[in-house]
Amino acid sequence: MLKTYSIYDDFPNHVVNSAILIEKIVDSINITTELDYINIDGDDCKIYFSSDLTQDEITELDSIVDNHDEQYYNLKAVCNVCNVANINYNFLGLHKEEIIDSKGSLVTVNMYKTYTEGVLSNLAVKDEYTYYFNEYNLVTHRTETITWYKEDESVGTIKNVTKYYNLNDAIKEGVRRRNNLLDKAKAYGLATIEGTHASGVPNSYYWFSTMKAEVKDYVDGTLKQNLIDFIDDETETYITQTIKDTMTGILDYWTA
Repeated sequence: MLKTYSIYDDFPNHVVNSAILIEKIVDSINITTELDYINIDGDDCKIYFSSDLTQDEITELDSIVDNHDEQYYNLKAVCNVCNVANINYNFLGLHKEEIIDSKGSLVTVNMYKTYTEGVLSNLAVKDEYTYYFNEYNLVTHRTETITWYKEDESVGTIKNVTKYYNLNDAIKEGVRRRNNLLDKAKAYGLATIEGTHASGVPNSYYWFSTMKAEVKDYVDGTLKQNLIDFIDDETETYITQTIKDTMTGILDYWTA
């Protein structure tokens, strides 16, 4: 059974937090019909159940929506109910850790419940990707495994998905990968390159500003080697050989 509510008209503050809503529905002693999942589609909050609700259950559900508090959140529902596979974990207010491999591909997303003084803990969701490429280094498909953990940190639910890429999507994915590697290389440069340029800006900022054309070629994927050569040929004394080797090692994904 599907029950649809307007987020603007039916929810207080015109906001819905799907994780909180799940918890309230699952915990309600007046709703015994199993909740399948919740889908947010524009202004519609679509709540799916395994079978038809009784009138009393509908009345209880209406009350839960009427009294929805989007700020109350303890992840009990997300981590312990079994039907979580269709929830978008990005909307749950968790702390995200993304792991990028040497080709620039996003290979793991870890979602944690706790962030304390720079340390992430209490893993709630792990999303793992494996990519498959053709001879032109374009992705053809990827497999994805999403693992949801219970409050006791044992595995709760696992969802497996396969995505196939057409040529247009594969090209866009390549652009994302190269941007990921650029971000990694820039972060290294900003943390490592010392000194201030004569213009008054840090040497790192100035140096990055001189390679705009090469960066564009790199992201487009047309003349990737130009950026590698630009870095290798740099004569500024603040760009040491170690910096060159490290940055080109990050960016040279096609031999990774």
